[in-house]
Amino acid sequence: AVPLVLAAVLLFRQQFKLAALSFALTTTLVIGLSLTIISPDIEAVTSTRSIGKNIAKLRKPGEPLVTASFLTRAVNYYGIDRPAGEYAQGKEAHFTPHPLPVIVRDKGLAQFAAAYPSVLCVGQLRDLEDLTRDKSVLKDRCEMLLTIGDRVIFRINPPAVVSQKK
Repeated sequence: AVPLVLAAVLLFRQQFKLAALSFALTTTLVIGLSLTIISPDIEAVTSTRSIGKNIAKLRKPGEPLVTASFLTRAVNYYGIDRPAGEYAQGKEAHFTPHPLPVIVRDKGLAQFAAAYPSVLCVGQLRDLEDLTRDKSVLKDRCEMLLTIGDRVIFRINPPAVVSQKK
């Protein structure tokens, strides 16, 4: 705040070059602090990089990966493996069309998961809440593994093997 007050005083005194220098220094200071101190907190909310690293740690050998529609490209970008499918609320891909199958709602995911011992999923917290609501066919099969910001990694287990972690 002090550099901005100084700049305002300099503007009032018509010291335009010094005021511009004060604004420039303030801007540099704010950007520098943002990139060094605040950056990890911002990245956790805006980036999928940490999700990508954790998928590699949490994924069982041969376990298919399903992503929420808006995360498909990001998960694929960070080199985890191509997802086996995309979970969506509707029948269309959320963004750009791609060759991955679109798995529609909880019934589609349950049908997909029936072919595997377990399925690793990446989505938003609201996706997990949707899949664990009372009317969902997967309500007792989803195991929360990790939350980063509003993104979650969870596993769909077989019907008999469930341990809900919170």
